[in-house]
Amino acid sequence: MRSHTGTVRLTDALTLRSGIDLSEDTSAGRSELLRLVEILHGQVRLRIETLPHEGGHPEPHAGGLSILYPSRPDIDFWLFCSQPLGGLQTIHDLGEEQRLQLVLRWGGRGYRHLHEHITLIILIFGGYCTLEVPARSAAA
Repeated sequence: MRSHTGTVRLTDALTLRSGIDLSEDTSAGRSELLRLVEILHGQVRLRIETLPHEGGHPEPHAGGLSILYPSRPDIDFWLFCSQPLGGLQTIHDLGEEQRLQLVLRWGGRGYRHLHEHITLIILIFGGYCTLEVPARSAAA
């Protein structure tokens, strides 16, 4: 992604459990999405937005945020970041070769339709490119 002030590389990965045999017919996922933001060139201001659906609201939890859904106690989400999160919307100014790591974890049952419950958005200020990608889960 490019802006007028810099270039950003965004990498998403669903993490796997350690030692899992991928040839077995079993869930290999750790129920977490890792989103890595790397500044390749210049200076970039990023706005990180987490949009819980269905009335979810954040609470501070272990240096990150826990997203609670009063009407759905079976839905558990936690968002952690390598830089402080001040809430569901935060601004981060990053320079060349700096990184920002976000981890979205979900608990309870496996979520086949994760994107129906939460969206993680990264916007670049001062640029002509924005990215809005719903977090998606592999089949549990």
